[in-house]
Amino acid sequence: KTDTDGRVEMLLNPGSYLRLGENSEFELTNNSLDNLEIRLLRGTAVVEATGADDSQMQINISTPHAKLAIVRRGLYRLNVVPGDNTELIVRKGRVMLDRSQTKINGGNKVVFSNETFFVAKLKDADKMKVDAFDTWSKDRSKTLAQANRKIQRREMSALWASARGRWYGSYNSPVS
Repeated sequence: KTDTDGRVEMLLNPGSYLRLGENSEFELTNNSLDNLEIRLLRGTAVVEATGADDSQMQINISTPHAKLAIVRRGLYRLNVVPGDNTELIVRKGRVMLDRSQTKINGGNKVVFSNETFFVAKLKDADKMKVDAFDTWSKDRSKTLAQANRKIQRREMSALWASARGRWYGSYNSPVS
């Protein structure tokens, strides 16, 4: 649970993150990598899925109004209002809806309420609509990408130093 001024970020699997906004609540109902399942009870969440290749991607999410599976890398936002509805915005990627096996691709919005749902194309105004939570999530994504680049550069430098040391050492070793 997050409070009125709380946010949280959780690594779901290598390269996929769940970020929750203020006044949100979720349960990690299955944490296995091959059957990852999250229950978003209320509030706002962003899932940024950039890790596994698309053939292995499946992040199952349920809300009081919907069951869905993220099956492609992308950016997804869920807004859950208990007793009212769930809104899913697929900015990039693909989602499969559990009840109907309907595919929802990037650039679409789905609103679920009780047993029904409707799908609409995101309008330009919807695409540009950004709140403080979206900004925070985007900033977190940039920070993580920068940290990963630094780690990769360090690993490459260590690899080159190791290879250079072996090559140099073998070149200068006395021949018997």
